[in-house]
Amino acid sequence: MTVFKFTTKNSRIDYRVTNKDNPTRQYVKSIMDARWSVEVYHREVKQNCGIERCQARTSRAQRNHIFLAISAWFE
Repeated sequence: MTVFKFTTKNSRIDYRVTNKDNPTRQYVKSIMDARWSVEVYHREVKQNCGIERCQARTSRAQRNHIFLAISAWFE
């Protein structure tokens, strides 16, 4: 297990732990950046597409609603 210490722009300290063999600091940073972009995407989808307001009962209807909401967002 390897622990990495990162200091943010506002002087906050974040620690990241990985069990990958011989990870580099750049590898861990790239994973952190990728995870953050996924978080931003989910926030935007929730706020801009309204997928949390879906009142569908079946999983198929929910999937259809999410697909159509995201498709409309990209149009």
